[in-house]
Amino acid sequence: TNEPRIALAHKLLADGLFRQGLLMTAAGLLLWLALSRSLGSLARLRERLIKRPSTDLSAIDPADVQSEVRPLIDALNLHTDRLSKVLDSRERFIADASHQMRTPLAEMRAQIDYGLIHGDEAFIRSTLTDVYVGLDVDLRSNTAQVGYSCSATSCSYEK
Repeated sequence: TNEPRIALAHKLLADGLFRQGLLMTAAGLLLWLALSRSLGSLARLRERLIKRPSTDLSAIDPADVQSEVRPLIDALNLHTDRLSKVLDSRERFIADASHQMRTPLAEMRAQIDYGLIHGDEAFIRSTLTDVYVGLDVDLRSNTAQVGYSCSATSCSYEK
């Protein structure tokens, strides 16, 4: 009389475990599908960012990402904008400094060429002294005219 009860209990246990296993498998598949779908937009965003050239500092379009990620995208866009402004400021400084260096160098070259054409040792010495004094004056003048300062967060250029 106990054997049929034990057999029934084993059958009920096996059926219950089988149903629980199917339920767990279905829940796992649904969870995997939901996560794959929701994280797919982040994977596409990642791919777009990887394919960007290093000089592309344009804003990231947050349109196809979840609303929970948009504040992060907005913060990245703000940071990229600040970085772009710092790089632009440095480019302007380098261009202006380069221009300010070319004029005195061309002047020195002309003086040296003229001194070498003249050929007299005393004249060459006088020309080199004039170039040296002019260089010293130009360096002091350019240092006073150009102001460039950088802090931990930004760079500024004043002329």
